Amino acid sequence: MFIYFLIFPIIGLIYLAFHNPIIKNRKLFLICSFSFLAVIASLRANTVGSDVANYQNIFESTINGYTPDTRYPVYVTYSHIVGLVSQNPYAITIANSLVICSLIGIFIYRSGVHSLYSTFLFVGMYFYGDSLNGARQYIAVGLIANAFLFILNKKWMQYILLTVLAIGIHSTAILSLIFIPIVVVKWTRKNIFMFFVIIIVISLLYNRIISLFYIIFPQYSIYSNQQFLSTIPTQGTGMIVIYYLFLLCLFLVFLYVINSYNLQLTSVEIKIILSYSISLLLSIIFFKNVLIIRMLWYFSILGIICFPIIIDKVSALFKKNKQARVVIFSLFFVIIFFAYVIQLKKGIDEIVPYITWL
Repeated sequence: MFIYFLIFPIIGLIYLAFHNPIIKNRKLFLICSFSFLAVIASLRANTVGSDVANYQNIFESTINGYTPDTRYPVYVTYSHIVGLVSQNPYAITIANSLVICSLIGIFIYRSGVHSLYSTFLFVGMYFYGDSLNGARQYIAVGLIANAFLFILNKKWMQYILLTVLAIGIHSTAILSLIFIPIVVVKWTRKNIFMFFVIIIVISLLYNRIISLFYIIFPQYSIYSNQQFLSTIPTQGTGMIVIYYLFLLCLFLVFLYVINSYNLQLTSVEIKIILSYSISLLLSIIFFKNVLIIRMLWYFSILGIICFPIIIDKVSALFKKNKQARVVIFSLFFVIIFFAYVIQLKKGIDEIVPYITWL
């Protein structure tokens, strides 16, 4: 478990190396930080992450000529490409790690938010831990995150391309089409109110919607099997619910302060905040549902840029806003880190103990 705590001081030192009076290079910081995270992920044994061994078995079956699974054609093609480089089962683990860390690093860089805060949140909010387990879906998450930035800037062709690739890797990425109305709609107070009403209505229609989802994507009906679910360490513990509620309360407090002091949010920032709020609200309602939580990854990942944006706005209220930003983020991160420790101790995603294949 020690390695997961060591990540923060090492990334902090990398930040100091590239953010000082002599050198200020955001790109180099992200390259070095996510290269470090990729190395940790690449060197993990197939026991670190409950699905890692399964991905290696699928990889071996694919490159050895067995009938490929047509449910994720892009991932099958990608596996064949990896197989041309090496047929060692750990080749797919290494490739997945490099792709995921590259996509998230690019996402943070393109978002323009505080790079250290976003990187810390990627690890501290347990997204990195999830990626060590659900690698195939997390490649789709990384693609969708970058596609989201493209659609925010009205670059539709790039958005469509990345979204199609993501769906070809993991079919649940089709949920990211929700980003289209979020980007297209002009968000007035009335529309924002209606947005949250729709989220509540959707949550009330959960049983019907999930039944339809199982019909369209029968491969996920396994998540309706209680015996299967009992084998998965979930985040549906009392402490995690408190954590989600804390995030929601802090989120609402920040928004209240922004509104009360007339702090201006750009249309892009509003759309980021609304998109993230989907995961925040539904995570509280469906905290025990593994499938829903995993489907919300496409929205929850936006938290790593949403909170730095909000904290930056709130810190503008203070004369020494840079120092205020550090203090506000530090207090926020203390709670994040506390939840991070709990999830590691609970064995979420089965990434503890960390063992290498070397």
